[in-house]
Amino acid sequence: MLQHTCRTCDIVRNKLIKQQTILLLQVFVSFLGNLRFNVLDYSWALNLVEKNTMKKMIAAILMFPILTACQTQSVATLQPKLTEHWIVSAGLASPESAVFDTQRKEIIVSNVNGYVKNQQGYLSKLSLSGKIIQQKWIKGLNGPTGMAIWNDVLYVADIDHLVAINLTTLQIIQRFEAPDLNPGLNDVAVSNNGQVFVTGSVSESVYTLKNNKLVTWVNSKQLKFANGIYAANNKLWVAGYYLRWIDYADKTVHSAGLDNELIDLESIEPNGNNELIITKIGAGPIYTLDSEMKLTEIITRDTFSADVEFIPTENLLVVPSGNNRVFAFKLRTKPGN
Repeated sequence: MLQHTCRTCDIVRNKLIKQQTILLLQVFVSFLGNLRFNVLDYSWALNLVEKNTMKKMIAAILMFPILTACQTQSVATLQPKLTEHWIVSAGLASPESAVFDTQRKEIIVSNVNGYVKNQQGYLSKLSLSGKIIQQKWIKGLNGPTGMAIWNDVLYVADIDHLVAINLTTLQIIQRFEAPDLNPGLNDVAVSNNGQVFVTGSVSESVYTLKNNKLVTWVNSKQLKFANGIYAANNKLWVAGYYLRWIDYADKTVHSAGLDNELIDLESIEPNGNNELIITKIGAGPIYTLDSEMKLTEIITRDTFSADVEFIPTENLLVVPSGNNRVFAFKLRTKPGN
């Protein structure tokens, strides 16, 4: 099964369908009207419309299969398989992001709980089997969203601050204030050399920690609604209104070439199989994107999928979702697995 993604082709195709239908109806109605004369005389059909109109009808008929083929252009459906493994449906408040603590083998979930500066946001701890270990494990946050771990320090995006938490002492080490007044800090990623990056959805920016301060790394209109972020070896992926990647060396922003297929994105995460897992804002599909830029729909959901976390050792995809729930799916990334 293939999913249509070309919106421009869709518009053109619908116009041609309408034109084709009207013209065919004209021919059919006129045919009925001419039955009383000579059924075998088809000359009336040629006089029904002007030559240009008939040409348009023929063109519409010929173009229809071509435009229909646009449906097959890039999104394959359900090659890898997702199977629901468990659901946490109590004790959470607007769960937004999940991150796996590899040292303690626990899942950390951020609870936005209002997205206002009221210190009511918190982090929860879940087991790999989907049990709540501690509901309000870290408290006193405002609207915690994306997270990342480096050297036993948990970095949390919290509206206009990046919060650093020591995972051994469970103490907040520091709150790094964003350089912009209303950045809408969203997701966090850490590169292989330990550089911390944070997206700003409102400010259309990516920030980084430098000399113990949060500073603007890249600001660009290309980073509209910058949301999910992933620090790959050779580039920094940003999932915003469109999918973009940034060159580490010169900080130039590049398109992934999928602006028709991927719009208004939520998160981006590697799956350990040289592929990226991508979610959109709102209910709908979860995708994988391979190194050849082939997009595959692996599941369609009736509730939104927020900032996901893939745990390679467990082959487990953790998905914070609507109605204060967190889902976990087993992901088969290769045939036969």
